[in-house]
This record gives sequence, C-alpha cells and structure tokens, in this order.
Amino acid sequence: MSWKSALKIYKKNNFKKKQIKLSIIICTIRVKKCMNLIHSMKKYYNNDQIIIILDGIQYDPERYLYNYCKTLNFDIELVENASNLGLSQCRNIGMQKSKYNHVIFFDDDIELISDSISIYKKYFSLGYDVIGGPLMIPVSYKTIPFWLPKGYYSLLGIHSFHKKIWGGNLVRENQLKFQENLGRRGNQLQSGDDTTFIKNLLIYTQKNIFVEKLAVEHHINTYRYKLKYLVRRSFWQGRSEVRRGSVYSGIIKEYNRSKSIFFKKINENILSLLIGKCLFSFFLLGILFETVFNISIKILKKINHILQHKRAIK
Repeated sequence: MSWKSALKIYKKNNFKKKQIKLSIIICTIRVKKCMNLIHSMKKYYNNDQIIIILDGIQYDPERYLYNYCKTLNFDIELVENASNLGLSQCRNIGMQKSKYNHVIFFDDDIELISDSISIYKKYFSLGYDVIGGPLMIPVSYKTIPFWLPKGYYSLLGIHSFHKKIWGGNLVRENQLKFQENLGRRGNQLQSGDDTTFIKNLLIYTQKNIFVEKLAVEHHINTYRYKLKYLVRRSFWQGRSEVRRGSVYSGIIKEYNRSKSIFFKKINENILSLLIGKCLFSFFLLGILFETVFNISIKILKKINHILQHKRAIK
C-alpha cells in the first residue's frame, strides 16, 4: 500500500470519528441529581443530543429542571410525563426521540469523572455496538458496610469484581425496546430491564466491550446500605427473574454468588455469611411469590371467563 493510500484511509477514518454524534438519554424523577449529572457533563459536551425524560411532573412542581435546561446552550430536549410511567417506558420514549444511531443511557444519579463521552465515541468508531464501564462508589461516601458480601454489591448499583455492562449503555440501529414490566416504577424495585435489553441486543451483534476508563460515580442514596432495602431488593430481584423468563439462570447466578460466599471466602466474618444466606432466601421467596401470583391471576381470569360464559347462556 502506498503512503498516499494509507493517508487517504487515515483521513477517511478520522473524518468518520469526527462525525459520530450521540443521543444521550437521561430518565429522572430526582431533579437535583439530574442537574448534577448535566453539570458534570458540561466540560465534555460536544454538540450531542441530550434527551431528558422527567417521569412525572409531580417530581418537579417548581419546574427547576425546565428552567435549568433553558440556561444551557445544548441540543437538549426535556420531556415531562404527566404521570409516572416507569423507567423502561421512559427509555423507550427516549429512543423514539433520538436523532442519532448511537444512543447512551445515563442514570440520573451518576456523575462523570472523565471524558466518557469521547471514550464512547472512540469505541463506537472502532466498530463496537455495546459498550459499558464501571459504576463506582463516590470517594466522598462512607465505606460500604463490612457485613455486605462483595457478590451482592450489585444490589447497591456498584460494580465489584465482575465486569458486566449495566444501565449506562447504548444501542445502534436496532428496533429493540426495553421490557416495561422490569423497569423501576414508584416504590417498586423490579430490575433487569437494562441487562435483558443488552442480552437481546447481543443476539444481533457480539461487538461488545467493558472499558475501565468509562468509570462513573454512582451517587446512590445511602439508605441502600440498610438491610431493610437489601432484603426488598433481593425479593424484587427474584420477582424480576420470573418476569424476564430466566428463573433457572437467575437461581444459578445467585447460587454461585452464595457459593463463593459460603465456601470460598474463608476470611469473611460470620455476619457476612448470614447476610448472604438471608438475601439468597429472599431472592427465592420473590421467585415463589411472583410465580404464585401469576398462577392466581390466570386462575381468576379462567373463573371469570367461565362465569361470563354461563351468564351469556342464561
């Protein structure tokens, strides 16, 4: 290959890199945290589209977010839902409004600590379709409770030793939608809409990568440190596995977490072992509850159908 041909290819590739634009979707019910996220994005913004879905006008009656967006010289669109629709439905609305093929989802309680936007563009330009990075606990936060096994850090929304792509991720030229009964809504803690979405996306492409440099701070509410929350979260995790049709693989996943706690981590304290068993038990209870609930609904529908049929005969 001549140097002229090489230069031509180099210019062509760099031109393509420069042309990559992102649609960044943020779904929120926490206005202050959302504004902190946007503030952290300011110095990295490069004419990309930002779509904010406020999932319920009751969460911002003073319209602070609306007024804040008006002060920004960004390509930004604020969608204000009249009522709470749930996280998954909001993400689907955001994708419908996206102008570009490269879409990133940022949770409203994260903050950028590096130029993640440029890093995303870099890996998009290299041909990757699914990209993610670590969700880290902020340096200013108090230490995660010693009694919580590391295998269960995911219940907090924090990466520990595993490198799995979660919510702040993307799709390119695909008509997939998020499964709406898995997205958070109100006080319900169902989960897995993002990992299910990514799993389905990977049916069409295997070009995925987990990039350590994409680390962001996850400013979770520290009430998640409490056992009461963790028990509810484990219970809803079990319910979610039924909804996503992955009970068997979900049990294996949780069992492996438990096995690593129960047998491999000799230096773990007894309290940590008991907490692990407790969370695993509530996970199984969630599976049982959702299964019985679904069966009950089917039986009630069947009975109602029979009664309606009898009334029609009379």
